[in-house]
Amino acid sequence: MPNTVDTSSRVAGAALRLLLERGLRGVTGQAVADCAGVSRMTVHRYCPSKQELLHAALGVVANVFEEAVQTPRGSTVDETIARLGEAIARLPVGDLPTRLAEVRTAHPGIHDQFLATRRRALDALLSRVFREAREIGRFRSDLDRRVMEAFVRESIASLFTPNQVLLGQGVRPAEIFTTVKEILLHGLVERAPAPRVARHSRKGAKR
Repeated sequence: MPNTVDTSSRVAGAALRLLLERGLRGVTGQAVADCAGVSRMTVHRYCPSKQELLHAALGVVANVFEEAVQTPRGSTVDETIARLGEAIARLPVGDLPTRLAEVRTAHPGIHDQFLATRRRALDALLSRVFREAREIGRFRSDLDRRVMEAFVRESIASLFTPNQVLLGQGVRPAEIFTTVKEILLHGLVERAPAPRVARHSRKGAKR
């Protein structure tokens, strides 16, 4: 007997892949069935309408944050972020902003629900990361948390739209994430060492 969760995930994943590759018109019950390797009847059982298919597809994206939050209690910041990276790396690559714009025009309710779900999941993830950073003494108390959260949000959002030039150069999404993560956690440049103060001898000072 097939695993219900696995089948549901396959259907949702196929719907997302088709949405990114072909746009709204490409998300049909038959196309999803062919992509997922299941019957049309199976797709209909989980997602009886196109709206349900779109909801499931976008749910795959929102769930990456929830997956990261579900790391065991006591995990380090790096482990939580790494789990997020693993989830992002499994997402199909595509122009998500363009596809979201299509969904917003045709199905604004689904679009708004997706944004609300993603926002809640991202809030939970950021709260956990900042809490873990404080607990292990790595939280930068000298920086404005509001600015940090806004910056992290924008940076994470960019991970869902990998740079097409980089992809064309053979840079994988996982490598893009790793670099962005390192910049977020450790900065872009190392702190410059304090300049050395030249010490002049008394003899040299008397001229």
